[in-house]
Amino acid sequence: MASKRRIPSGTPPVKGTRDNARRNDKSRGGRGPGQKNAVVTRPRRMGVEGSKMRVLFLDAAEAILRDEGYSGISARQVSTRAGLKAQLLYYYFQTMDDLILAVIRRINERRLGRFEDAVASSDPLTALWKLNSDPAFATLSAEMTSIAAHRETIRTEIIRSAEAFRALQVQEISRLLAQRNKADYSAAGIVMIASALARIIAQEASLGITYGHDEAVKIVERVLRDLSVSGPISPHHRLGSSHG
Repeated sequence: MASKRRIPSGTPPVKGTRDNARRNDKSRGGRGPGQKNAVVTRPRRMGVEGSKMRVLFLDAAEAILRDEGYSGISARQVSTRAGLKAQLLYYYFQTMDDLILAVIRRINERRLGRFEDAVASSDPLTALWKLNSDPAFATLSAEMTSIAAHRETIRTEIIRSAEAFRALQVQEISRLLAQRNKADYSAAGIVMIASALARIIAQEASLGITYGHDEAVKIVERVLRDLSVSGPISPHHRLGSSHG
């Protein structure tokens, strides 16, 4: 009966043995049986938040949103308007929803900054009316409503920011009304009328409809004169005169 040859201690395992298979598994990252085809995935590298090209994409998407509406936004159109390659867009934004969400947040941040400036002005009520009646912001607000209706992934953010901004306005106007002993006016009603009127005027003006617009604005201005300590509204505060 042939005797088995004993492998001396410390001798490397023969190629193809079970021990060698384990060693090879460890050299591949410790994958054992059943993990032969496992793939290690890494997060995709994204562009820098404040980079110039990222800003160009945001500017282009916002311009399309304002000029053509939500339906005009696509990777190709945004890239063309930005003067950049479409492939580069996905280096800065994982999806189109991420791009649109970034645009919405930037618009809201800018609007909040203008709100704070209005509150700090010498005639806050008129300044807040000017903010709400800005045609550019009214158009963008209408388009954000359209986005919320069509893109569920962004809807929550749009609703949250809209409600928060309206609450800020109501809070500030309530304070101003109390200072002027005009508590019989509803702050929430004033905010709603101002924003709704601005939106419908912007929408109709884009179609060439202007009938009744001036008369509606004059009513708002008359109320503001009654509430404001600064006297009549100067012509440059009228609806449609702001481009910021």
